[in-house]
Amino acid sequence: MVGERVIWDLPRRWSPVIRVFPVIRLHFPVPFLRSTPPSNSTATSISASILTIMTDIARLTISLSGPDNIGKTTLLSLFPRTWPLEHVGGIPLFDPVMHAMITEGSLGTWWFGPLDIDGQLASLSGGASDDEFVQTILQACTARLEVAQGPGHADGRSKSIVVGGQTFSLPGSVLDRSSVMFEAVCVARIALRNSITVSEAEQRLSVILASKSASFPTETIRLLLRRAGTFEDAVEWCLKEEERSTPVTQVYRQYQLLLHEALERQVAAGRYTFVITRKKGETFMETLGKLTEALQRLCGVGNSWTPLLQNLRCCPAFGGLSECGKSTVATTTVSSAFFSSNGGAFRLKIGYLLELAGARLGRHIYDLPEDKQALELVHELDRFSRAHRWLKVITLESLHSYELTRRLRELIGNGVPGELSNTLDKPTNSSHSSASKLLVVYLDTPLELRCSRTEAQGGRFDASKDEVKRSRGADRIRDIADLVVDNGGEFSDTCEEVNRAVARFGV
Repeated sequence: MVGERVIWDLPRRWSPVIRVFPVIRLHFPVPFLRSTPPSNSTATSISASILTIMTDIARLTISLSGPDNIGKTTLLSLFPRTWPLEHVGGIPLFDPVMHAMITEGSLGTWWFGPLDIDGQLASLSGGASDDEFVQTILQACTARLEVAQGPGHADGRSKSIVVGGQTFSLPGSVLDRSSVMFEAVCVARIALRNSITVSEAEQRLSVILASKSASFPTETIRLLLRRAGTFEDAVEWCLKEEERSTPVTQVYRQYQLLLHEALERQVAAGRYTFVITRKKGETFMETLGKLTEALQRLCGVGNSWTPLLQNLRCCPAFGGLSECGKSTVATTTVSSAFFSSNGGAFRLKIGYLLELAGARLGRHIYDLPEDKQALELVHELDRFSRAHRWLKVITLESLHSYELTRRLRELIGNGVPGELSNTLDKPTNSSHSSASKLLVVYLDTPLELRCSRTEAQGGRFDASKDEVKRSRGADRIRDIADLVVDNGGEFSDTCEEVNRAVARFGV
């Protein structure tokens, strides 16, 4: 017979344990049910039991799944780094054979089999058998989840979280594609290689798993991204995105049709914790907002899941050629009485944020590809915004690279909300703040005026600076800017136009 007793007068050295897991209740045999505190030896024994319980508690695991080219990897990279999550690599990292095939460039043949000149399967003998394929994917998924679920720390570094009535430790792990999705991958691959239906492939997979007395593991929270529209629209969207970088073969097209169907059947069967629909044209910021809301609903609203750039309303980023007036306009924007009275504004240099990112990474930031630089810039901006949460406007200068600007706009931009008016009014769509934070401003200033302004300040115009900027595509930023301003007229008109655009973000 076992009784339950809550000990209130625990030794002081236990206090960190109780702070970490305040929900733990201790169960002891009846002889311990007494009014006097336990002896030192008993207390030591109980303390060891608590530590054992804590190290046995698995970490929270969150997976993000969805069809190819829907933006899973980009969205995961945008998860705020203040969230208590650690990214776990893809399954090839957990299987030496798959990892070697990626290095050799032979994974595609192993996955589908050899293709003929028309992109059709040439033979079934070149690829892995169904049994080998399932076994390899299953082992990799299992090994990955074992690492992701690693035991929580027992030294006060971890926190606990209750999801679905179960207690997990933080920091948790986040995975690109769930084990459930890889089950759908196996189904689609079996259907493709054997020319059978998805339903028949599901049955064949069940037989293979039963022969191994195995099943695919599952994460704590399984999020799925799906596309809005019809089934055919979703597949075509996927294929169009794929065609941007790689020719689409007939085998890949057929495989995607089967994979979409397998995923939809899993959704209908309730295999995912939360399903998020991504509309055509929806920005990454909008989708990230939906993911954030889903985690808040599943894990509870708190500081752990605060959105990316939560407090920032608008980030005007200025581009243009040398001496076009970027710094002057940014300074005037920051000092505007209108923005000062609506939460405040601050000027930042892009180079400063990138230097911080490089120091954090321990490497020269400019050695990274520009899309990676843009991502690190976003996270440094997020850190600065969180530390200065009263700031509603943060200006960035200067945009010298086309590719970095394009990627920034893709990650956190969506243009100017609503139509610009002649007054500093707020946008009619108040929800836009979650869809876009970036305002790319290109200042178009005639060469003669740039030269005269420089000379008026006692300087000498250096034409070589323009050549360097053009080599990086700085002049082409004009083509993707949200706002192109002719800075050849009255300076006050330029500032007024910029301020009107910023005000549209709800500042």
